[in-house]
Amino acid sequence: STLFPYTTLFRSIILGSILGEQCSGPASDWFLARYSARAGVRVASQRLWLAYPGFATVVAGLVVWGVQLQNAEDGVWNVTPMVGAAIASFGNQIITTTLITYAVDCCPLRSSEVGLFVNLLRQIWGFIGPFYIPLMFETLNFAATAGVFCAIIAVAGWMPVAVLHWLNRTRKVAREANIRV
Repeated sequence: STLFPYTTLFRSIILGSILGEQCSGPASDWFLARYSARAGVRVASQRLWLAYPGFATVVAGLVVWGVQLQNAEDGVWNVTPMVGAAIASFGNQIITTTLITYAVDCCPLRSSEVGLFVNLLRQIWGFIGPFYIPLMFETLNFAATAGVFCAIIAVAGWMPVAVLHWLNRTRKVAREANIRV
């Protein structure tokens, strides 16, 4: 059927997202329970450690997607870009689940607002993407566009999480030394 390649595009992203959700939820809870048992205290920021493999997975998936799409021949079906998309969506779901759970753990009384805010941001980026992404594909190539996406993820995703982690560590050290931060 002529629709087969197009439905496969969605299947790879759906599959990656489902697998990422199934892995990240239990892994996050297990990791926090293990840390809490060892440290004797439950610290929500320990969940953030699981976001880092998610960022690495998204970057790896985007690189595979961009490079394989750039190297694909016209008129020849090639599934390897979709493997990259599945890997990237797997990592994306790990990051999303981990960060939403962290935000809910930090402020459980506002858990519904956390979900609404995250979904609002996702909808905004999903809406404006079609206005600039095709221009990037035309101006750059697929591999360079994937590189731009990786840079955006590093600046707008990984760095804020790393700073948040660092600030939490600084506050913890200050609390242990009885210094007000």
